[in-house]
Amino acid sequence: PAPVPAPAVPGTRAWCEAVGGGIALVARLAALATQHQGAVDGPVIMMLFRAAAHPYFMMLRTWAWEGQLSDAYAETQFVVHFEALRHRDDRFWTDAVTHAPASAVALLGQTLADRLFECGRALMLLRLCCPTHYLCAAGSVALPPLTLPTSLQALTALGHEAAQHVARIKGAAAADRLRRQREIALAEENARAQNQVATRVAAERIQDSLREQALLAEEERSKKAALFRDQQDFVEQQRLHRTRAAADRAAADTATAREAEENAQTQKSRALAAAEKYNAMLVVAKRREERAQWQATRLAHRDALRTTLAQMAAALDAEKKGLEATLKARSSVNEASAAPGPASSVPIVASRDNEQASNATLTPPAPPSAEPLPLPLPLPL
Repeated sequence: PAPVPAPAVPGTRAWCEAVGGGIALVARLAALATQHQGAVDGPVIMMLFRAAAHPYFMMLRTWAWEGQLSDAYAETQFVVHFEALRHRDDRFWTDAVTHAPASAVALLGQTLADRLFECGRALMLLRLCCPTHYLCAAGSVALPPLTLPTSLQALTALGHEAAQHVARIKGAAAADRLRRQREIALAEENARAQNQVATRVAAERIQDSLREQALLAEEERSKKAALFRDQQDFVEQQRLHRTRAAADRAAADTATAREAEENAQTQKSRALAAAEKYNAMLVVAKRREERAQWQATRLAHRDALRTTLAQMAAALDAEKKGLEATLKARSSVNEASAAPGPASSVPIVASRDNEQASNATLTPPAPPSAEPLPLPLPLPL
């Protein structure tokens, strides 16, 4: 079997080549420094660890205090995606800076790594969005060193420097706040001054405009007064013209009325003459109409008389025939009564019936009512 090589002594070249360089070497030295704490070779290993971790802590210092990460070999626990830095929305906060994958060497604890991640990402966003901020300006605030303390005194000194740095940041924030307040006050003062100047200019313009309006109004009033005088003259001329026209119309109306009265008198006389002539014609026409009506009535009565006479002749003929029948019946009754025998009672009854019939026949019938014919109406003239 091949011989097993002896383990390399920590700190030698062979040990460094076996462990590897970069963050792996720093992590290995950190583990050895923790294991050999209090041993004889512990200070030497701690010195080697601090020397090897100095570039790493410088990168963390730049990231924590300035928001910049110069990690060319991906030795920290943070990854910057430069293609996502152009975003200024939620994608920047989620995609621009991320944690390193789980397979990477984790030299810091998770809590400290998360705090450094949030601090550096916030400063990076502040530097991109507001590069003139006092936290982004170089030399505005003295940055404390970021080292690995190896004793309680060093840790206390580091805490004191951190407290001083926090106080300097607060002082810078207060100074920046006062500066902004002074700038705001100065801007407000300048705005007030500009407003006053603008107000004066506007007031002067308004006064000029009012003066111009007053001049224009005075000119307009003078024009209106002249126009009013012209209108008064025109109205007076129109009144005189109307007065003369009214006098002319009155004279014309008087002449016309006189002429109309004369014409009316002439027409009245003519109308009276025509009325008298018309009345005479009416009298003649009335007489002619009455004569025509009398003749028509006479003709109508003649026809009615003829009809009545014809009816009376017919009635007389009927009466004559009835008398003849009665005489015949009486003669037969008389003959029968002269003969002896019991049969004489029957002709007597018959003679009574014949006598009633003769009495009924002797009553002349009532002539038909001859209604007078309607008289013709007088014709209109």
